[in-house]
Amino acid sequence: MELVVRTENELNFNWFTKGIDKEFPCSFKKIPNPGDPDFLNLPEKLKNILRLDKPDLIISKKNQNVERPILSIEITKSKPASQHVEQRIPRIIAAAESDVCSIYVCPKKVDGYRFQPKHYDLLNKISKINKIPAVFFHYSNNLDVLSDEDGFSGLPKLSHPNMTEMFSLIKDYINHDENYKDTYYKVFDCQSFKNKLEQQKIDSNGSIYKVEELPSCKLIDTIYLNEFLRNHQDVSDNWINKTIESLPSRISDRKETLILKPDLKSSRLFAHAADPYVGMLGSFDYAFCRIGRSVEERSINLVFMPLNPEDSYVNKVLGPKGYNKYYRVNCPFKSHQIDDFRSQFKISHHLQYGCTYTKNKPLRIYGYFCDMMIFKDAALIF
Repeated sequence: MELVVRTENELNFNWFTKGIDKEFPCSFKKIPNPGDPDFLNLPEKLKNILRLDKPDLIISKKNQNVERPILSIEITKSKPASQHVEQRIPRIIAAAESDVCSIYVCPKKVDGYRFQPKHYDLLNKISKINKIPAVFFHYSNNLDVLSDEDGFSGLPKLSHPNMTEMFSLIKDYINHDENYKDTYYKVFDCQSFKNKLEQQKIDSNGSIYKVEELPSCKLIDTIYLNEFLRNHQDVSDNWINKTIESLPSRISDRKETLILKPDLKSSRLFAHAADPYVGMLGSFDYAFCRIGRSVEERSINLVFMPLNPEDSYVNKVLGPKGYNKYYRVNCPFKSHQIDDFRSQFKISHHLQYGCTYTKNKPLRIYGYFCDMMIFKDAALIF
C-alpha cells in the first residue's frame, strides 16, 4: 500500500510526510490543471473533488495502480475574521459529496479574533447529510500566537497537541480504511473520527447560523418572489410573470427563498476569486437549505443577487460586452487547427466534460449552488 499526496507545492508534501512520521510510504504528485493530459488520467472521484476548487492536499491510496482518494485537507493561517472560514467550505463540500473525508485546519484564536462555534455545527451538518466525516482542527498556537513548523512557513507546528492529535487520527483512519477498503461508509466506524465528531458536537455548544444575524441575507416567502423581482429588476411585468411561470416546480414549491445580496463598493462577482461570497453560498446551502446529498434536495431556495452596479446586469458581466475571457483564452473549439500536442487533450477534455472544470471558480460555484441568480436585466435559473 502506497499513499499518493497531491498538492500544489512540494512544501506541503514534505510537511505532511514529516507529520505522518514515515509510517506509510508516500509519493508526491501535483494537482493537475483541467485540460492538462495528467488531469484526464485522474480517477473520476478525484476529479469530482476538484469540480469546485482545489484543496490544499488530497491523500489517496494506490492499490494495483489505481489511485483512490481517501482524505482532503485544507490549511489556512488567516485570521478567522468575518466570512473567511466560509471561503473554503466549497472544497469541504466537494470532498464530502465525493465520499471523501475532510479536515479543515484554521486558527481558533489570534489577535483578538475568535473562531465561531457555529462553524462546528456547519461541518457537523455536512458530515451528517453526506454520511462522511468533515472535521476541524485548529492551527498550532502558543499564547494566541500562531506557530509554524520550523522551515515550513504557513504550515502548523507538528509538535503542538492539535497537530499530534490530527496526525494520530489520520494514521488511525488510514489503517481503518485498509481493513474496510471494500465496504462503503465504514469510515464512520473509525474510532478517531467518531470521537472527533462527538467532540465537535459538544464544541458547537448549540451555536447555529441565524439569517437575522447576516446583514447580506434576506429570507422571503417564495410566493412573494414575483413581487421581489418587480422591485429589483428593470424588465417588464410580462417578462417577470413568464419567468415565474417557467420556474421548475422544485423551486416554486419550496415555501421559502434565501437571497444572498452583498452590497459592495467595488465589483466582486469575479474579482479576487469572488471570495468570500462563493464560499458563503456553499456554507448557507448546508446551514439553511440542504436536506439531502443533491442540490435538488433542499427545503429552502438559494438565490444570489449582486447589487454592485458593475455586477448587477447580465449583459454587462456575462454577455459579449462583459465576461468572455473563457472563450477568448480557454475554449478549444474556437481554433481552426490543432496548435500543439496540448490542444488534442483540451479538445478531449471538453468533449467529455464541457467546461465544468475549466471555467473559473466563481462560475463553477454559482452554477452549482444557486437555484437562481437575480440581475437587473435577467434571472438565471439552474
